[in-house]
Amino acid sequence: MENNNQDEVNHEHDQAAAQTKKPGKGPITALVIVIILAIIAVGGTWYYMNNKTKNDKKAQDEQIQKLQKQVDELKKQGVTKTDKPTTTTTTKTVDEVVAQIVKDVPAKNYAGLSDYMADTVKVVIAASEYQPSVTKAQAIVDMKYLNGGVSPWDFDPTAAELNSYKTGDYKTYLNSAGIFGVASNGYFVAFTLNGSNQISQIFMAVDAELIN
Repeated sequence: MENNNQDEVNHEHDQAAAQTKKPGKGPITALVIVIILAIIAVGGTWYYMNNKTKNDKKAQDEQIQKLQKQVDELKKQGVTKTDKPTTTTTTKTVDEVVAQIVKDVPAKNYAGLSDYMADTVKVVIAASEYQPSVTKAQAIVDMKYLNGGVSPWDFDPTAAELNSYKTGDYKTYLNSAGIFGVASNGYFVAFTLNGSNQISQIFMAVDAELIN
């Protein structure tokens, strides 16, 4: 009778021990699931990034091919995107410049000389400190100094007058000048041309007597 009781006790003890061990499998299973999910997540991220990289590279390659095709087409036409239109400048003759000056100065149409000027023009006014290098637009404005000149103008100085202009007090500016004009009331102007027959210097005085 005692043995039976002992067996029952042992049996109950075994069952209790078994029930105590079973719950230990739960955390292990959960850990395994977490690891599996982490692997899946990493694998999914890698797949997405790898696929995105391939797609981006493909799009880039297609863009390069498209641009190269455009360049090849332009080369066939003998033109590239960096080509710039060429501009040609027609050089005026000295006679053309003189004719324009003789026409525009008496008429006070100084803007008409714009196409005959260099991009930068030195303007000198006798008996003043004004002698800057200015744009052709400013030079046209500065020529309004001649507005006081009364027609007719004489653009055909004598040899003696030329010598006086080129060797006088303002010879630094007038020695290189080639076109001289004097108004009937004494206003004076002299033009210097550069190698392209463009007006590069304008010398003006209120009275020609100032430069003799």
